[in-house]
Amino acid sequence: MIPVKIRNLSYHYSFKGYAIELEEINNQNRKISIFVGPFEAQSIALAMENILSPRPLTHDLIVNLIFKMNQHIKSVVINDIKDGAFYALLKVRIDDEKTIEIDCRPSDAISIALRTDSPIFVTQKVMNKAKNSDKINFYDETSSKSLNENRKKVLEDKLNSAIKSEEYELAAELRDQILELKNI
Repeated sequence: MIPVKIRNLSYHYSFKGYAIELEEINNQNRKISIFVGPFEAQSIALAMENILSPRPLTHDLIVNLIFKMNQHIKSVVINDIKDGAFYALLKVRIDDEKTIEIDCRPSDAISIALRTDSPIFVTQKVMNKAKNSDKINFYDETSSKSLNENRKKVLEDKLNSAIKSEEYELAAELRDQILELKNI
């Protein structure tokens, strides 16, 4: 397993969404970007800045439940990619004897890891799949397509669909977005 850290959480205008950029601790050129919704991004941002909500958020509740039962988070692992979506496991140590694995979304796993100072890992399988696929949100700065190139391909596909369905106003908007990406 490859240890990673959060390098950045940012809004990507071209995707109209947020991306968590994870960077391999021992190789800062290898990164994966996982796109998340606004609520997940907010929860992660609060945890990154150690800001407590006046009332517990869902991730706070999960952490509180685990601690109240005298258990602890051992680690989180981003362990698979299927159809362009990342999957994760929350590893919880039970009674200091065994570890159970709980399936969860990577955004939830990362949010919980931040709240518990737990390590975040990515499996070698995920790094390899991500590095060799244009259909998922991954890039290696030295060899893979950039996020803008991936976004451009998505927009071009949508443009072709809009033209086929004779949605010319949408097609014009998509064309303009593609031109903006070419100028970056």
